[in-house]
Amino acid sequence: MKVVILKNDSKLGMVGDIKNVSDGYAINFLFPQKLAAAATPVNIAIAAKLNKERAEKKGKPAAMAHSLSQKLAGQILNFKEKADQSGTFFASVTKERIASELKKKGIVVKSKKIKLSSPIKQAGSFDVPVAVSSGQVITIKVVAVND
Repeated sequence: MKVVILKNDSKLGMVGDIKNVSDGYAINFLFPQKLAAAATPVNIAIAAKLNKERAEKKGKPAAMAHSLSQKLAGQILNFKEKADQSGTFFASVTKERIASELKKKGIVVKSKKIKLSSPIKQAGSFDVPVAVSSGQVITIKVVAVND
C-alpha cells in the first residue's frame, strides 16, 4: 500500500515522502497514529507541494551565504581609538564593535560569526575571519589607529 508520510520519522522518512508499506502496518499503526495517510491523488499533490517547499528552504541558506560572502569580500573597517602612552587602546575593538560597524554598512553579521581570537588593543592592520556558512570563511581587514 502506498502512503504519504505526515510526520517526520527516522524510520519512515520526511513529511511529504511517498512510501510503500504493508497493508497491516498502514491500517493498524500508521493511520491510527496519524503518521501517514493513504496515497490518494489529493494527498500526492499535497506531498509534492511539501517536497517543493522543503527544497526551496534548503536552497535559501546557500543563497544567503553566497550573498553575504560577496558583500564581505574586500571589506575594510577603520577604527580610531584613544590610547595611553604605551599605545594600548583604552577601549579595545571587539567582535561586537566589528559587527556594529558592519551593520552600519548594511551587512548584518552576528558577533559570534566573527572569529577574533582576542580583542584588538594595539594600533595596526588585522585580518579578521568571518564564518559565512559551515566551512566557508571570508577574511575582512580591520585597521585600528591611535586617535
